[in-house]
Amino acid sequence: MNTAILNTMSQQIGKMTLLAVSGGRRVAVSENVLELPVGKGYTVRVTYNACPDLYTVERLFRRAGKEWNKGTLTRIYADELSEACYGASCFISYPYVIDNRWSDVAE
Repeated sequence: MNTAILNTMSQQIGKMTLLAVSGGRRVAVSENVLELPVGKGYTVRVTYNACPDLYTVERLFRRAGKEWNKGTLTRIYADELSEACYGASCFISYPYVIDNRWSDVAE
């Protein structure tokens, strides 16, 4: 597994965001996929797409061996990655996080 890509992803997310989202925990799923366990069954999955050099951030909920996608942001640039990961770690999306692009935004 190429750890250089995963280390670069972690650097672009930022130390403080990693600590806020997952307490510094990170799980390498594959060469281009990093998961940040949030708690209460929620996980933030960050996928790096090398060709357009963009990221996809997903909010996942896991319970009893099943997995539900609770929101996805696509076409995230490196400078937006930290804010997107933090927004994905919140159980409810708020309009001020990443231009209201989450699917389950609180009213």
